[in-house]
Amino acid sequence: MIIKLVGAVMILVSSAVMGTYIANVYSRRVTSTEAVADFIKYIKRNIESFSMPVGEMVTAYTSEHFELTGFLEAMRADGLSEAIEGGYLTLSGKAEREFAEFASRLGSDYTEGEVKRCEYYTGVFEDLLKAERENVSTNGRLYRLLPPLGAVSLIILLI
Repeated sequence: MIIKLVGAVMILVSSAVMGTYIANVYSRRVTSTEAVADFIKYIKRNIESFSMPVGEMVTAYTSEHFELTGFLEAMRADGLSEAIEGGYLTLSGKAEREFAEFASRLGSDYTEGEVKRCEYYTGVFEDLLKAERENVSTNGRLYRLLPPLGAVSLIILLI
């Protein structure tokens, strides 16, 4: 009987940890998407105001989230496209593809074209951010509670 009880506790604890991890991944998606949107806005402001070269903008940019994830260091060392491919940011598949597309086209146009591109991608990332926030608010509890509830039902079946 004690072995069953220990097994039940192990299943319940591991499923609670898994649920919390999944919920935290979705919360990090919101933070990363927000940081990318801020980065694109920063680039747009610098192109409009100072006509600053892309390389200088990338090395001058600072962000607490980018720094904590290691993305900022990788971006400065390897370049923006390689840092995106490095998986430092927790982004949805669509957000990662959009950010990679933005990075691949960055610096390939004149000032007006770059500003328009930044405006477009700012809108894209604002929409993605809104969707991620809705996903976390509507499904956050579900992500935390579903694995433990599944574990409880499994425990009931096994005992």
